[in-house]
Amino acid sequence: MTPSRLVQQTADEWTPMVMDYIGVLDRRTEDLTAQFGWTWTEGEEEDLGTMRFVGLAHDGRSRFVLIASVEHPARGVALEAAQGEDPARARADFLEALGLQPDVFLSIREGAAWFERWDEEKAPRVHRMPGG
Repeated sequence: MTPSRLVQQTADEWTPMVMDYIGVLDRRTEDLTAQFGWTWTEGEEEDLGTMRFVGLAHDGRSRFVLIASVEHPARGVALEAAQGEDPARARADFLEALGLQPDVFLSIREGAAWFERWDEEKAPRVHRMPGG
């Protein structure tokens, strides 16, 4: 396991907060477990099926949640941070703490817009959240 300023928290250690999606990692849960030693909690989510979750503390405070679909692992792993936190700063802190590069993201959110990583095989798209 890579030493990090990010540590996994149990449900009892986690401080509940309202979260927003800030990006999607181009990784599977098994990849992240192998690299960082995380243990995923599974739960059923209405209309989504079985999902896997990891809560992470950054510098001692609950800050990030990773969420992945068991049925659709190729969709990547969603990264959430506290609502109202600057998504770019949160992503930068996440990357720095784990020693990852920005190309780990399939997509990122800025404001109400989602931006996908460039792929020569498909046209670029920008997704807007409702109301954005």
